[in-house]
Amino acid sequence: MGAVYVCTPKPHRVSIASSFRGVNSKGKVVTTYALKIMNYDKLSDKFGVSKAEILNEIDMLKELDHPFIVRLIESFEDRQHIYLVMERCFGKDLFSRAPYSEKSAARVTSQIYLLLRLCIRIILSIVI
Repeated sequence: MGAVYVCTPKPHRVSIASSFRGVNSKGKVVTTYALKIMNYDKLSDKFGVSKAEILNEIDMLKELDHPFIVRLIESFEDRQHIYLVMERCFGKDLFSRAPYSEKSAARVTSQIYLLLRLCIRIILSIVI
């Protein structure tokens, strides 16, 4: 039998997805994950993204292993939704930390540059 995830009863809702805190217990070890549920129709209607494009993005995310990128543990799908089990990140997003000092802004910009460089390398390795 595969992993079993228990979700919190109240999701954090955004326009195209709901995020839950999930717990998976294997023996005595309990691990907490972020569980994101995305509706295919909402993604398509709001952003013009097809199911095939979403699944392609998920395949790429599964290949990424970097300390600055949230790790995708596994994914599931049904007719209407895609379920993503992701590493749970603690802290806040970039926007809630503003304003930035020049030194902090330089550090964040450098990290974003390194991520973009990694993503481009991965994309080129898939295309070539």
